[in-house]
Amino acid sequence: MKLSASKILVSMMLLALSGCGIVETFVEAFQEMSNQTEEVCTAIEHEIGSRPMIGWQIQNGVLSEVNVYFDNLADENITLAEIKEVVKDSIDNCMEKQPKKLLITINVTD
Repeated sequence: MKLSASKILVSMMLLALSGCGIVETFVEAFQEMSNQTEEVCTAIEHEIGSRPMIGWQIQNGVLSEVNVYFDNLADENITLAEIKEVVKDSIDNCMEKQPKKLLITINVTD
């Protein structure tokens, strides 16, 4: 079996990367972000009575987007401005990095 130079080079790079802790760093960052989003969910639920789901996106080490999704709201009389304020305050207080973009999604179907 003949190995090409590019396959050997890629194999060597993969071995080098596994030894320098990139995977461990990624797992730690993922766990830290998951813990922070859990804190945000708890804070929001405490304030408005509805627990959201949160998704986030990191690009090149920068928190580019956070999406806060409410499947239903316990208080149907709460205003969008009130939700926005609670979400922003919770993110400010619970997350180390602030997102470049914050999306709030509310399911309005019954």
